[in-house]
Amino acid sequence: MTAPAARLAEPEARGLTAAEEALWLLQQLAPDRGVTNVAMAVEAAVQLRWWPLNATFEWLVDRHPALRCRFSTVDGRPVRTLVPADELDVSVDVIDGTDRLEERLREYAGRPFDLTSGRPVRLGWFRGGAGRDVFCLVAHHVVIDALSLRVLLAEFNASYPAFADAGEPPPLPEPARAARVTPSADSLRYWRADLAGIDPAGTRLDPAREPAQPATFAADEVEWVYPLTLSAQVADLRARSRSTDAAVLLAGYLVALHSVGMSDDALVGVMASTRSAARASSVGYHVATLPLRIKIDPDRPFVELASTVAARLIAGMEHADVPFEALASELVQGREDPLWWRAGLFRHLFNYRVAAEPQRSPSGRREVRDIHTGLCRFDIELTLEQLDGAFRARLLYSTEVHERTFAAALLERVESVIAQAHAAPALPLRDLDVRTRAEIDLLERVNRTQMRWAGPQTVPELVETAGRDTPDAVALVDGDRQVAYRELCQAAQGVRQALDRLGVRAGDVVALAGRRAPELAAAALGVWWAGAAYLPLDPEHPPSRLREQLADAGVGVVLDGQLLPEGCLDGLDATAVPVQWTTAAQEGAAAPAPSDPDALAYLIYTSGSTGRPKGVRITHRNLANVVRHFTAWLPAGPETTMLWLTTSPSTSRRWSCGFP
Repeated sequence: MTAPAARLAEPEARGLTAAEEALWLLQQLAPDRGVTNVAMAVEAAVQLRWWPLNATFEWLVDRHPALRCRFSTVDGRPVRTLVPADELDVSVDVIDGTDRLEERLREYAGRPFDLTSGRPVRLGWFRGGAGRDVFCLVAHHVVIDALSLRVLLAEFNASYPAFADAGEPPPLPEPARAARVTPSADSLRYWRADLAGIDPAGTRLDPAREPAQPATFAADEVEWVYPLTLSAQVADLRARSRSTDAAVLLAGYLVALHSVGMSDDALVGVMASTRSAARASSVGYHVATLPLRIKIDPDRPFVELASTVAARLIAGMEHADVPFEALASELVQGREDPLWWRAGLFRHLFNYRVAAEPQRSPSGRREVRDIHTGLCRFDIELTLEQLDGAFRARLLYSTEVHERTFAAALLERVESVIAQAHAAPALPLRDLDVRTRAEIDLLERVNRTQMRWAGPQTVPELVETAGRDTPDAVALVDGDRQVAYRELCQAAQGVRQALDRLGVRAGDVVALAGRRAPELAAAALGVWWAGAAYLPLDPEHPPSRLREQLADAGVGVVLDGQLLPEGCLDGLDATAVPVQWTTAAQEGAAAPAPSDPDALAYLIYTSGSTGRPKGVRITHRNLANVVRHFTAWLPAGPETTMLWLTTSPSTSRRWSCGFP
């Protein structure tokens, strides 16, 4: 028998805080998953022994009342009842072998607890032998927090050798007991005023998927060690903003989230300890998640944001007696978001852990780490801690909502934001480049479009060459009608001569209003051979829009203008000319002169969905580049048929008709 641990008196039964009740309720809604379990694993350098290990665990459970609580309901509300230590069967779970260790640790950590059993904690001993023993401490979050796990590990380190050597526990001081925090009326007023009008939907990120129904809580993690240069940058920004490391890192996290879809009215949950300094060694659930609301102004520099975050953190800590769970039900008016019931006000969590003394196993090795359960309540949970001078990030993300690549990129964005803010402290947030290295490389590859193609450098020259080299090859098919390159080029020469007679000169813009047919293709080619550019028009478009485009482009000739709505040309200095298809030899017609690659090929107007339509100028070099690119990419050749599917003013029409 071991000596009983010193115990403080505890009420036999009591109700739960809002935060505890939310954790309890989540367990009821997902009883087959340890969604809110917390776990830590320790790798020992020597082989452990069962009796001292079990005695240590039994003694710790007896010593800390939070580890032996039973949860039940009274009049429909959950209550906590202290279970005497002698009524519990407290024993270590012995698991042979350490093969597939990480997978087995995750599975062990993710097993759900029966909160009615009175044992919301367990210890697993993975026996590896030859100095490869690992033990894993798991508890339900409703009775413990991350700092409490550290306290337990420190006491474990002191008690295991004592039990192993003398069979008795060490003479540790009586455990601290944190007072229960009761929400004050002042804090409730503060948070209600602060969060008034908040729209939780604004926290949803652009890449977020709709979660599965029913929720699986499936999650994964990304671990990241930032370079030491980031620590120096954070220290400099901390001094400039007169804030803290936590405020600078949280500001970087907010900017990263904002860059991928979070609204300017940002909201994140921030973990905060409710312990007093005198109760730092207390074991239990002594944290509150603060709903931190920050207005992100893209015109302000990063240091101002960090300063604002610091002030908001201080104000939030002064009112930390109200957890967000006490506010969620009254502030979340809509229930459209399928995650509201499990996440409440926000989707993203931030936790900054103050660096502590390195934890070591009972054998002296420093192999102590958090164990991810494979489950996550929020979309993203970011934990940052500075160890050995470097910031270490642990990002949990819901695999129902996000991809791993997105999660890793988010950590890179945080680093990039802080590095740029350090390099240019006065730079507005909107001017920060929040792209990842992979995104920048991808855009550079995609935009690396300038090429030197062999042969003709413009589409008119490509068609003219095809007409000369393969005059009898089919160029266009319109129903049962087939048009050879020879016919197309002859018809285009007829259009060119007609335009010459009308006084069209190089650099002019000629409008095309014909239907999709060989005549329209010949008209476009004739315009180019006349040295002009064309403006495509769709007669089905509103007359007011057509008039605006004709006037803005300074059009003097409209081919097939008779097809436009009545009155379109009234008041404009423009002539409507019907296109006549002819393949008769044009006497005195000179061969087309090569087009200037940098001359205007056509003018096309935007749809106007974001304002007044704007004319976009496309050069012959632009058009030839995209046509040649698609010809090589598809690949396409003389035997390829391209469907002319879109209306005349469509951009895709240009390259679909441009394949020789």
